[in-house]
Amino acid sequence: MRRGLRLFTVGAYVLWMSFAGRIAGAADTSRNPDRWVELGLQGGGSVSVYGNQAASSKGTTQDRGTNSSSLNFLNELLVPLNNNWSLRAAGGITSTGSGTDETKTQVGASNDNASANYLATLRYYFLDSHLGSADMSKNPDQCPSLAATWSGSTQLFNDDIATNTVAENALQNIDTLTVDTRLPVADAVTILGDVFVSRSHSAKDTTSTTAGSNSKSTSVGLGAGFRYYAVGKNFIHADRGTNPDRWSSVSLVVGGSRITRGEDDQISVRGVTTTRDLQSKTGDLTSELRLPVTNTLTLRLSLEGSWSQSEVAETAALAGSRTTTVSLTGFAGVRYYFID
Repeated sequence: MRRGLRLFTVGAYVLWMSFAGRIAGAADTSRNPDRWVELGLQGGGSVSVYGNQAASSKGTTQDRGTNSSSLNFLNELLVPLNNNWSLRAAGGITSTGSGTDETKTQVGASNDNASANYLATLRYYFLDSHLGSADMSKNPDQCPSLAATWSGSTQLFNDDIATNTVAENALQNIDTLTVDTRLPVADAVTILGDVFVSRSHSAKDTTSTTAGSNSKSTSVGLGAGFRYYAVGKNFIHADRGTNPDRWSSVSLVVGGSRITRGEDDQISVRGVTTTRDLQSKTGDLTSELRLPVTNTLTLRLSLEGSWSQSEVAETAALAGSRTTTVSLTGFAGVRYYFID
């Protein structure tokens, strides 16, 4: 089965590349800032540098440590459809491990899981429109653009080490719709902004020894920042001006999100369901460095610092908790452009 899946994946990739080449070759993309079909590869991970869970029950609170780390890989393909439209698609896998410390009154827990990630972005460029100087010829973004991205993840497996079982009936899906804009205001500066709404659903069946769960939440968030281009500077020898990134650049984006609606159902081994409110808020600062090194290749490096706090309300039957985490996330990748 795994061999068949690998063959199917390779075959689909070859067909997609052929299809993308035909689309790009059949349309005029000379004015599209993306210009060429692009293949991107990136790998990275995250680690929590601080984690604390404060459990509250009947007027008492007990703290314990939490930890998490992850590794991820992503493959992306960008296809300029014509002078105004570009399509980006990506897929990858994330492997995550997390745990909570054991205390005198609480059992420790450890969990490993893997998820498949995917996204599709459609971007529109407003050619001949400018917010700053009429001449944006040196800014790689060239003109304002607006994009809509649908992204998601679905859990592939969930290994609950605390109970020594593989919970194959576990479910976790996340779907997100993001709208973002790029607004070049000078040859060296582009303003970045985005808003998003995300829906999450996770569930686990009840067994004879462990409680089940069913949680749903909706979050909204936004981000704002800028990208700075070192105009005239890159690492390309004999620069022909064909690399769409053109100059070395750095970006900074500040963002945040909050759950607007969340419910957590806990189902006991006896079938009794207790519903609790879910609350969560996050904040993050993301930086990215792009280094064009050849006429067809760009290196990408990114680092993100994030803070999150989630809270589950206490009930008469179940303890409440507040979990606070500070994490660092990074990736390294390349983008290869198929120059005509």
